[in-house]
Amino acid sequence: MSSQADFITMMIPGFTTPGSTTLRRAVPFHDNMDMLFGEWSGGGEIALWFGSVLSGIMFCKLMYDFSKDISPNTFPGYNKLTRTQKVEWNNRAFSTAHAFVSSAIAFYLLYVSDIFRDSAPYGPVMFRSSILSQFGLGFSCGYFIADMGMIVAFYPTLGGYEFLLHHLVSMLALILAVHSGHAHLYLYIVLLSECTTPFINLRWYRLIIFVPFKHPLVLDSNFQFSNCVYQTFDFQISK
Repeated sequence: MSSQADFITMMIPGFTTPGSTTLRRAVPFHDNMDMLFGEWSGGGEIALWFGSVLSGIMFCKLMYDFSKDISPNTFPGYNKLTRTQKVEWNNRAFSTAHAFVSSAIAFYLLYVSDIFRDSAPYGPVMFRSSILSQFGLGFSCGYFIADMGMIVAFYPTLGGYEFLLHHLVSMLALILAVHSGHAHLYLYIVLLSECTTPFINLRWYRLIIFVPFKHPLVLDSNFQFSNCVYQTFDFQISK
């Protein structure tokens, strides 16, 4: 019975039972939550978790609708795309937007903030996290939920089972990290590589909308080469 209680405690944020094993406190996250909410810090964690996930989902929805509204007038070739191509176009729009947000948060936490620096007085780096790092992971989890919903709704147009498996594993890692407050450093190292996503999507946009209509950018080898160089450079730097 005790092991079952421990399992529930590990899987549900903020849930504890008498006699259950408590996870090691995440510093400075739990200290900051105690300062802000006092004895209601557990409820604050749950609110932060669901709020950040919902923010990620709503952000993706807004970016999808924004792309759907402006693309017909901004990119004339958009109107000649098939319905499924338009869906993928708009899907990649919120993928690109998420990449900018998540990689910006990752860059700030890894290189600007002191949260993961060796000199910071927060103890072992494995157990460090902050309110921002918690929000960022929840936000990305919301993105994965929204994107997986799109994949399921238009299966297999936006990706096959391997995409679903990737998203499920990613969400599991994010959920465990948000609940425990641990291992945020390693997840943000991975999220930093999201900075390459805009270049990958840019290549897709170029192929899908410029190639069929023989746009000058198709013949511009410098544009193609530059995009590949930036993509490779960003990937290597972020890794």
